Amino acid sequence: MKRLFIFSILLLFSAICYSQNTVQTLPAKDGGKYVGEVSNNLPNGKGIMYYANGNKEYEGTFKDGQFHGTGTSYYENGKLEYTGQWKEGYMDGYGEAYWDNGFKCYEGTFKDGYFEGVGTSYRLEDGTKLYSGQWIEDSPEGQGTYYYPDGKVEYTGQVKDDQPNGPGTSYYKSGSIEFTGTFSNGYKLDGHGTEYFDGGGKMYEGDFVKGIWEGQGTWYYQNGNIRTKGSFSKDLPCGQVVRYYENGVKKYEGSVALFTNEEGKTVSSAQGYGLWYDENGKIIYKGNFKAGKFDGYGTSYKEDGVTIEHQGQWKDGDFIGK
Repeated sequence: MKRLFIFSILLLFSAICYSQNTVQTLPAKDGGKYVGEVSNNLPNGKGIMYYANGNKEYEGTFKDGQFHGTGTSYYENGKLEYTGQWKEGYMDGYGEAYWDNGFKCYEGTFKDGYFEGVGTSYRLEDGTKLYSGQWIEDSPEGQGTYYYPDGKVEYTGQVKDDQPNGPGTSYYKSGSIEFTGTFSNGYKLDGHGTEYFDGGGKMYEGDFVKGIWEGQGTWYYQNGNIRTKGSFSKDLPCGQVVRYYENGVKKYEGSVALFTNEEGKTVSSAQGYGLWYDENGKIIYKGNFKAGKFDGYGTSYKEDGVTIEHQGQWKDGDFIGK
């Protein structure tokens, strides 16, 4: 919000000429009043501004009728609003701002009434830390860290327009790393990065587009072994890939494509030319595939992985002859 907690100090002065450096009581707009040091018919020095209901609006130093120097402002209900440095009526320098429910809103540096420089913001509903880092005109911008309500780090890295944007690292609520890489307009990786399992270990490393696995990458099992390496699209292998069993033995090498199965779910299956292996690394089949089945010209092998079993044309996984 632009220029939070800015106050207008337009006083309705009487025509009486007050002597300088004296303590006076002056009427202020909206039925309030000022009590404090006066110079040149204006609040100058230490003083207190009051609301019409008698509660303090501001207590601190003034210059030429404006909040200037060190002071504390209050909501009309008497609760603390801001305490810190002021310049020509604006919060400027180090200070602390508060929500009207009593929780701290922000602590750090201000400029011309804006959160500007380095500071920490807090949630309205419970006062827990929300963000700590660099600010420009009330918006997180630069290097910063976001927090979950329990105080654990949610994200740390570059920020723009109050969103992760640039190099950074995000975390699961458990505290383990979720993503590391280049973020774009929020919690979505864009470019090269790494996604991790909750609890540790890489899940995927490679290219992302708007948070989706897209391009060249490597997909891992939770035990750390490679699951698939090659080309990805829409979070799934698509194109030329090498697939592995969980024990690390090569499972398939060739082309894969995306299909919609009977349940309406998108799956990645062998499509085009490829080689299929058993869990011991012996070749089962080499040739053409269609939607994950042997289809077209191909060769199947017996258990030894050497002796040819069938060679010729296949249809929907069945050998139909030479």
